[in-house]
Amino acid sequence: MPQGIPLVSNTDTPPVRAAAVLADGSEPGPVYLDIGSGTHVPRSSHWSLYTGESPRRPRAVAVRGACACGWRSNRTHPLDQDDADHTTVGVEAGPYRDWADHLTAVEAAAAPIPEPVAATLAALEEQLAALERLADDVARRALTAIDIGDDPDVGEHTWAALAIGLGLTEPEARTRLLRWIR
Repeated sequence: MPQGIPLVSNTDTPPVRAAAVLADGSEPGPVYLDIGSGTHVPRSSHWSLYTGESPRRPRAVAVRGACACGWRSNRTHPLDQDDADHTTVGVEAGPYRDWADHLTAVEAAAAPIPEPVAATLAALEEQLAALERLADDVARRALTAIDIGDDPDVGEHTWAALAIGLGLTEPEARTRLLRWIR
C-alpha cells in the first residue's frame, strides 16, 4: 500500500487515492470491515479490498486517480491483483501522476494570490521560523541551566514543570530537550 494512504479512514478522505474500477467502468461502494461487536463498523474504499472474493467485494480490474474534491481521472490503469508488490498503484504509477496533472490544472486555473498578501504570508513564515529557532535556543539554555547531561532523569525538576516553563506540552518538552543530549 502506498505510504501515507490509509487503508481505513473513519472520517477523512485522503486527498488522493487510487480508486478501484470494475469491469463496467464504475467504482464500487465502500467495503464494510466487520471487526467484531460494537457500534462502529469501519469502511474503506481502498482498491486492494476489491478482490472478487465475495459479492460484497467485487473484483477491480483497474484503478484511476481520485481526488477529495470529487475529480476522477478519465484514464484507467490495469490492475494486476496477483502483483504482490502492487507496482500498478505505486506513488509514481498512473493514478498518482494523473492526480498530479489534475492539481497542476487546478493551480493554473486558480486566481493568483495578490502580491501584498503573498508578501505578508512570506513575512509570517519567516517570523514562525525565527520563533522555532528561538524555542530551540531556549531548550538548549534550559538544558544547560538544569545540567541534565546524558541522564534523561531531570532530577528535582519534573517534565511537567519544564514543559510549563518552556510553554510546551510534556511530550514536546521531552522531545525538544532530549534532542540536545543525544
